Amino acid sequence: MPQQNKAYLEFQAVVQVGEGMFSRMVFPGRDEIKGAPSDWPLRTSEAEGHLQPGSMNCKITSFPDDFNAVAGAGDRIAALDSGHFTPVFSIPREAIKNNRVGPWGADDNQRKGIAQAWRCVVTKNDTQEEFNAWHVRRIDGTYPPFHGIIELMADRKLRDAHGLEDGTAITIKMYKGEQGQDNAQQQPKNWLQKFKNILG
Repeated sequence: MPQQNKAYLEFQAVVQVGEGMFSRMVFPGRDEIKGAPSDWPLRTSEAEGHLQPGSMNCKITSFPDDFNAVAGAGDRIAALDSGHFTPVFSIPREAIKNNRVGPWGADDNQRKGIAQAWRCVVTKNDTQEEFNAWHVRRIDGTYPPFHGIIELMADRKLRDAHGLEDGTAITIKMYKGEQGQDNAQQQPKNWLQKFKNILG
């Protein structure tokens, strides 16, 4: 049985060029989807405060030693598809415009194409600058060559905002959440501060 009590998973990774799959999709905003937390951005758009189109691809160079013990069985990052390491919330596949991942028939995985989202705190290893982002992964959404990739999304262009380029070494702390809840007690301090700012 996977471990149930670990609050986060820590990965070492490097920024790399993306494949463009996420750039074609439009994700719903926090005001359009039931269960979305207050810090999930607005619908995909280049406008301020909206989830920016596409994602930043991060090639994992080191997985946590206990990754499969926590996330469950599966090939590398695809083990998250099991749901054992609970996402903050999930997005129905039909709510994602241009999402082409889904079950092929009654015998296929009926959860295929549903997107799961986890909060992340990312650290640039050279400067120790920290920033927040979301890891968004569609269940059964990638083939094995891409099972070593973390897709990061945010309400700003991460490369531009934080001076990232191909090869930049980063540490990604991915935080477990409760389905459909903010579960702020498990989040790091900068997420908590953001919640306080929202609440005034």
